[in-house]
Amino acid sequence: MPEPVFRETDVASFFQNGVPKGCGLAKSSLMSIHRNSIQIEGHIVATSGVLTRIIAEAVGRPEDSVGVYIRKLREAGLFTTGARGVNAPATTPLDAARTLIAILGSEQSTRAAEIAQDFGRLKLSHSRIQSDFSDLEPNIDRYHFNELFGLEDRHDLEKAVASIVQAFASGDGDPQFRQTIIVGNEFGALDLRPKVRISLHRSICKAEITAWGHIYTYSLRAEAYVSTLKGKDKRIAAREYMETRAKYASPIQINAEVGVDVVATISSAFRDGGRNG
Repeated sequence: MPEPVFRETDVASFFQNGVPKGCGLAKSSLMSIHRNSIQIEGHIVATSGVLTRIIAEAVGRPEDSVGVYIRKLREAGLFTTGARGVNAPATTPLDAARTLIAILGSEQSTRAAEIAQDFGRLKLSHSRIQSDFSDLEPNIDRYHFNELFGLEDRHDLEKAVASIVQAFASGDGDPQFRQTIIVGNEFGALDLRPKVRISLHRSICKAEITAWGHIYTYSLRAEAYVSTLKGKDKRIAAREYMETRAKYASPIQINAEVGVDVVATISSAFRDGGRNG
């Protein structure tokens, strides 16, 4: 077997013809999906049915199964609602983010809303630069979520995931997403996809995102909830923290993660003009 080829390369050509390389959807598939979408101000935007189909393909689940997750989220007020058919509302990257979090957090759709709400609100506890990026990009701080997306220091996990989906949907030609990385695979062919990974660790109420040279950790830390509160509000927040932590505590580690292929495929629902949630 040939030795892997590692080299530095510019990822400016990552997006091509509006469809990311390696996203898992053929161009003909996207065209077919978009024929069932709706148009808003000249842009094609995915309805709930289209987003269901795309997420199902991305995560390798049956459409009916993903549809149940979305129904549970909608019933809990965590997913865009409205009319059906030609009057169906456009879905948003936040809808996609909550659905993905629910699927990562549970094999069973019965807990979809609970998972999406509890894990979607996990707060950023800290971030660090990936070791292999610190030398390659001297201005790596500009790729931090705070700079790229304008997220606050203690932003929620769901906001970060939604921002990543939106970035993949609209990143074509944006110099912020052109960075130098080390790439290669066992066959020696270049892989131009940015490193993106979203991991959920259910039993310890923690999540991690690796993206654009940084690693972000999200957790249910008490101080993230109560540091700015006083009196009764502080006691309520502390109790909610303890109850949520106890709800998912388990001696068995339950982890799930997705990579750039899944994120890029899901983002295809919004590539022609999706709007942020």
